[in-house]
Amino acid sequence: MAEEGIPSFRYDDRGVGESTGNFGNTTLEDLASDVEAIISYFQNDPINKFQRFALLGHSQGGVVAGKVAAQNAAVNQLILMGSTAPSLSEILRYQVEFAYAASPVEKSLVEKEINAREELMKAIAYNNDIEAAKVGYNQAYSELLNALPDTQKNSIPDISAMVNNQTEQLAQIYSSPQVKSLLFYVPTDDLEKITVPTLVLFGGKDTQVTITQNQARIRKALEISGTEFEIKIFDDANHL
Repeated sequence: MAEEGIPSFRYDDRGVGESTGNFGNTTLEDLASDVEAIISYFQNDPINKFQRFALLGHSQGGVVAGKVAAQNAAVNQLILMGSTAPSLSEILRYQVEFAYAASPVEKSLVEKEINAREELMKAIAYNNDIEAAKVGYNQAYSELLNALPDTQKNSIPDISAMVNNQTEQLAQIYSSPQVKSLLFYVPTDDLEKITVPTLVLFGGKDTQVTITQNQARIRKALEISGTEFEIKIFDDANHL
């Protein structure tokens, strides 16, 4: 971009490289405030002073960029790369359903396990009856594992220990400040407020942020916003 006379600034996440802090402990609000601080710095720096900014966010960075672009008048262009439309909880459901697609266990037990995961997410996100949600998930996952064919079930040394371990692992993941802040945050709510030209990029081979789950929703949100936008798909690109 420098060759085209366009200055750019890229920065490491908190706790990465020479950046201080802890990335896992940052919330969505923290990540957005980091971008706001960078914009403010360049608006006021006596040497490298700018008033107009284009934000480019990849994956979760797209969620952050969309949030900032919806509320900061200094942003006059937005680029989203492999960025999500639904909440993290919905993305996780999609991924787990995909993982269970070839499972020999009856669909009702799979659905029960997935629903119990979501109840655990809600309990943690809203700090409500977390222990009861953990018990509910423990029971649902135990039923699923015990319904596996004997050839698969016999390969698990201790089903009870495996169930308890997974329950605690999920509770720990969902309780991290960053994940918790994203679980039920819907990025398209911000995109409906966008007033600047927006470029949306997807990879045709992206299995993490799929075109199927995200493109139509982002398009609808930007149509609601009334802003100028373009969506482009790179057929041979994956998420990274």
